[in-house]
Amino acid sequence: MPKEKKSRKFPQKLVHPNSRKANKLGAKVLRKQRINRTQEETNLKRGTLIEKLLWFQNELDPDKDMFRKEEMHTIIEKYLHRFDEELEQIDIVKSLKHRKGRQHASREDVILATIAREKEIYQLSGLEVPDVLTVHGCEVFRAWNGEARYLQSLKLTKIIAKNIDTKTEIDNTEQEEQIK
Repeated sequence: MPKEKKSRKFPQKLVHPNSRKANKLGAKVLRKQRINRTQEETNLKRGTLIEKLLWFQNELDPDKDMFRKEEMHTIIEKYLHRFDEELEQIDIVKSLKHRKGRQHASREDVILATIAREKEIYQLSGLEVPDVLTVHGCEVFRAWNGEARYLQSLKLTKIIAKNIDTKTEIDNTEQEEQIK
């Protein structure tokens, strides 16, 4: 029978803290941490976007082929008030006198901050919503199954709160001119 080969395990050499090798190892660790942090941030952003798009997908009328901007504004208003029931339940819990302290305070603060941020975005720069203003965009959005890898195929558009007011004013002036 042949002899078994002995495997030698050498102890790892110590690295001097001021050496170039130590600097390279430290840079490797920092790079891995930076990459992980950016991946977590992008996953969080992508997750909130997917959650928003799924909400819109559930709220859209399945019988319509496309939506007008006015209809999208009403749907966005529903989206901005999606936490109203939860806030009412928190208020009911707060109204109970035998409870001391603020229960659900952190959840309430997160909801209020989210609503304030989304309203500000909607009024200033526009809220990103799926582009269902065209027939093709609506078909693509309805065919989407909620997976992140198909998120690139969706077209998003920004809708600003000011657009509905200015559009109705323009329409009113056009109608008045046509009447004259």
